[in-house]
Amino acid sequence: MTSADATFAATDPPAAVPSDDRSCQIRLWRGYRKSEFVVELDAPDATGAREHRSPAFRWSRPEPPPRERDDVRAAYADLVTRLRALGWEESGAAHPWYAQTFRPRSHGLHVVESVQAVADDLARDGTGELS
Repeated sequence: MTSADATFAATDPPAAVPSDDRSCQIRLWRGYRKSEFVVELDAPDATGAREHRSPAFRWSRPEPPPRERDDVRAAYADLVTRLRALGWEESGAAHPWYAQTFRPRSHGLHVVESVQAVADDLARDGTGELS
């Protein structure tokens, strides 16, 4: 590498450094008979916002599903576990109970890779293939 290359490389901002405002939130999608928790990823310098779903559970009422039910708790825990494993942590209080916001635990390239990894992981259709 020449000295000109070193100067150029040293002054360029890293392209993969994420912004501090990156977040995702768990929301509820309510169907006719069943509902799902949806993870909305806000990743402006990755692939953009995407939606991903938990396993479905029976719930069609207008009020939030009760967190005490095993199927509801399991669907919610599935998404939270994956987010934590990929470097996200809870941020602030959730209202209603499931609408938790998550922010990256660390900064740098690892976070950008984590955003894409959780997007890819949650987009898999059960066959191991991206849907």
